[in-house]
Amino acid sequence: MKSEDNEFSQSENRLIGFGFRFRHSRINSAETQYLHFSLFTLHSAVKREFKMANIYLTREGKEKLIKELEDLLKRKPLIQDEIARAREHGDLKENAEYHAAKETLTNLMRRIAEIDSKISRAKIIENLDIDPDKVFIGVTVTIQDEDGDDYEYTIVDLEEADPSENKISVQSPLVQGLLGHKAGETVEVELPAGKTKFKILKITR
Repeated sequence: MKSEDNEFSQSENRLIGFGFRFRHSRINSAETQYLHFSLFTLHSAVKREFKMANIYLTREGKEKLIKELEDLLKRKPLIQDEIARAREHGDLKENAEYHAAKETLTNLMRRIAEIDSKISRAKIIENLDIDPDKVFIGVTVTIQDEDGDDYEYTIVDLEEADPSENKISVQSPLVQGLLGHKAGETVEVELPAGKTKFKILKITR
């Protein structure tokens, strides 16, 4: 619990730091209040997320998140400058450029908070003591459906799921039906289209 508290405090400090920099930027007081409200909302969301379970990422997946976070943090001051420049164009109520930049900044801050929380809660799959003979997160499984067609999937957390790379989420109905089973077993899985049987041909890690 202390570890989680420390991790949350680190994220909390980063968000507070964002607010401090906003106060000393070229954004006016009304906008500062708006952004502080956004920070408070993000802060609450991050705090709720810390009560959730850990997420499981490959080393590559975690590195991608870290890279995205770094890129977003570099982009943030550029958007703040866009807001400041847009303010100089006159009436803010009719200033589409200003509102678009402000919305972009809010979305960027939300993503920063989301990634920061996920990185703090991430467990590296390669470091886990997983039974290599059973279907669990981190393994690649080859299955065969009732028509004799073979499919190969790598089981990952939702954050890394990518159908184009045959990476499917451990939360998906298919994987939920396969979890814990061994190669050679035939498993009946409840899919949205109905129950389907799959034979597990191979499990690799």
